Parts: sequence; C-alpha cells; structure tokens
Amino acid sequence: MFALLRHASPTPVQTLARSYATKNIFVGNLSNYTTPEELTAIFGKFGKVEAVRRPSPRYGFVEMEEKDAEKAAKFLNGYLHSKRQWDVKLTKATGKPATYTWKAKKKF
Repeated sequence: MFALLRHASPTPVQTLARSYATKNIFVGNLSNYTTPEELTAIFGKFGKVEAVRRPSPRYGFVEMEEKDAEKAAKFLNGYLHSKRQWDVKLTKATGKPATYTWKAKKKF
C-alpha cells in the first residue's frame, strides 16, 4: 500500500505550492538549432532550471525558481543567440500541457 502512495500524483496543495515556488519563462524568437540543453546551460547561470519545453521551433519555456526566473528574464531579454534576439518574458502557469500530443486515428 505504501508503494502506491509513493508514486501517487501530487496533491492540489503540492501543485499550488510548486506553482508559487517556480515560474515559467517564455523564450521567443529562438533559432531552429537552439537545443533544450543550450537553454538549460544559459538559464542555469541564473539558478537551477527545473524544466525546459520546446513546443515549437521558434519558442520555448523554461521553468525556474521564482527569484531566479525574474533575474534571468530581466537579463536575457534581448539576448543575441544564433543571430536572433530573444524575447524573454515571465508567464503565468495555465495548468495545461505545453506540448502537442499526437494521437493515432481510429481505424473503422
């Protein structure tokens, strides 16, 4: 029974606490060649990166602790990488998945 509790989904309180402790950062105008590893390395200079998502080749999201996210967004807005000037902004968490999930069509 305890093994089931260990792998259970986070409670609403845990999810809410995490959303206040971390912030998502929108990173726009990315090069097609910018990798999640590069984003982690660049944003990692400002603090611990919790997650990186690239739902599109031209933009992505970086999740960091709130104080680190504010500092990173301030300093990296306008950052020039791969001949592209980044548009970096703090975002609100929506609770929706950030990536598209492909579903196979049903066969009749």
